[in-house]
Amino acid sequence: MPRSIERRVIGPRYVNELLSRLDRVISTGHVEIRRSELLRWYGLERFRPTTIWRDISERWEQFGYGVPLLVGDVDGVYVFVWGEGLTTSETSWLKAVSELSSNGEEEFEAA
Repeated sequence: MPRSIERRVIGPRYVNELLSRLDRVISTGHVEIRRSELLRWYGLERFRPTTIWRDISERWEQFGYGVPLLVGDVDGVYVFVWGEGLTTSETSWLKAVSELSSNGEEEFEAA
């Protein structure tokens, strides 16, 4: 049985903010979310990739576009990008959120 959006780890008051930001990726091609915002939204003191990336990846998939959501880190600001036509590699700045969630990567490595 799939988990419902309301039962996930993000604080209930922040669900709409996250969904609004993901919707902005669809409409403008990118959005920024500060690391401090993600920590506050998820009620965490330290970044937990398994928790955050998996939840964001699952929510992105619910939009149903079949386009990867990519993310890059710039000094504590995550830039989420509409990934249609883009590719990632081990050394690329942008990483697929779905891969980060399955790999459980803690941090981005500098390319």
